[in-house]
Amino acid sequence: MRYFSIISIFLFASALAGPFDPRYHTYDEELAELDSLCGEYGDIMVLDTLGWSSIDSIPIVGVKISDNPDVFEDEPKVLYNGLHHAEEFVSTEFCMYLINDLLAGYGHNAEITRWTDSVEIWVIPMLNPEGHGVAITGVDTIWRKNKRDNNENGAFDTDFDGVDLNRNYDFKWDIGGSTDPPSEYYRGPNPFSENETRIIRDLTLQNRFMFDICYHCARTGLTEMVYYPWRWHGQFSPDDDVIQVIADSVAKSIPNFAGTGTYTALYGNLSQGGSARNWFYGAVGTIAFTIELSERCYPPGEFVDSICENNLGGPYYLLEKAISGPGLTGHIYDSLSLAPLEAEIEVFEATDSVIRPRMSEPMYGRFYRLRTPGVYTVRVSADGYRTKLLEDVVVESDGFTHMDVFLTRDGGIDEEHIEDFVCPRVIPNPFLNETRIEAGGNTTVRIYDICGNVVKTLVLSGDAAMLWNGTDDGNRCLPSGIYFCVGRSGKDTFCKKMVKLAD
Repeated sequence: MRYFSIISIFLFASALAGPFDPRYHTYDEELAELDSLCGEYGDIMVLDTLGWSSIDSIPIVGVKISDNPDVFEDEPKVLYNGLHHAEEFVSTEFCMYLINDLLAGYGHNAEITRWTDSVEIWVIPMLNPEGHGVAITGVDTIWRKNKRDNNENGAFDTDFDGVDLNRNYDFKWDIGGSTDPPSEYYRGPNPFSENETRIIRDLTLQNRFMFDICYHCARTGLTEMVYYPWRWHGQFSPDDDVIQVIADSVAKSIPNFAGTGTYTALYGNLSQGGSARNWFYGAVGTIAFTIELSERCYPPGEFVDSICENNLGGPYYLLEKAISGPGLTGHIYDSLSLAPLEAEIEVFEATDSVIRPRMSEPMYGRFYRLRTPGVYTVRVSADGYRTKLLEDVVVESDGFTHMDVFLTRDGGIDEEHIEDFVCPRVIPNPFLNETRIEAGGNTTVRIYDICGNVVKTLVLSGDAAMLWNGTDDGNRCLPSGIYFCVGRSGKDTFCKKMVKLAD
């Protein structure tokens, strides 16, 4: 079991007396609590040093919660992070509260146990510890940035130094934030100039998170909000049909502090360049949200637990969504060596020129694309391999359609239909009077016509196969044409295109 005792490595100035309610963690208190939790729950938790802050070299730690925390598993992965902005203390408090709730619930709460067994959960409670030290010790109680030495004088100047970490990401960096170092929104001299944002970048590119929530507090602007990507020149993101529904569900799962309703979902603007939320989605494909927890960065300590408890529904909804879909998932392999490939997966119905390519992760070749129910065309490509064009890929209303794709070396385009890489087996296909459907296991098979109507339902048990004679559930003969055989086994969906020939 990998285990890191970080407290003995570093003692930070947060031990100094500060002006804030003791309910708020100092940096040392955060580490002490995480260290203790790791000792108690080491079978499902790893505490890892992800990197060091830009100026003071303070360890920035992350927590991974999983049934096999030392293993990079072939599972969906989700990230929650707090304290991009130094004075937004309650964002750290929520992350700590979430960690405690997940750990305590494992083995006792059926949902938490299932999520932990099925999803790799990462939490970074305090991304900006050096800025946090400035605020919590009273040097500058509304300090927002890190401590980058902008004027390079070797001293920390609150009127000139620091970078707004939430303007330092490289997606549309040049149109966001400020170029003026004294500004609270100074974006830095270049994208990813700061260790803190590079930590998020590197962890995300390694894990290809399905979801992220960046927790903030609304010192200005609207509070108790769930922001999602995005609107740009009057156009919404290409996944807006998926993201908006998820954002609304996340918002509705969080009661507001007054008890009069719930949080509100609202699209963010892509002109907020350099932000974490837009980078996660635009650059990587992670569906990311910014949640504004409170109208104050550090509300009275007696309110903190209520704010945290109210907010648990948001991340928990996403953990369930990571398991249940709907969407597309699978692996990309080299057809000869069977080695996993990092390849681009393009869903024609959900792409535009703004977003960067959506890639499978390299260790397993795994990809996930959340989609609404429907029929899609997917193109899979990788350098040095023939491109595959996969048509008529069906996504049902629940679960993931599983598709393993094998790419052949050399260039060109290989146009194939979905029967080349998914099951069940249909023999013969095309067919005239009847065909044999083999799915394996206990599987419910539904046959759809070209309009998406269910015309026949079959139940296969064990390794049995079933003959379909081209009739519907009323035993009426169906016309010739294209049909889709969709099998459900557990949460996985498999589909096959079939052609019924004319007599």
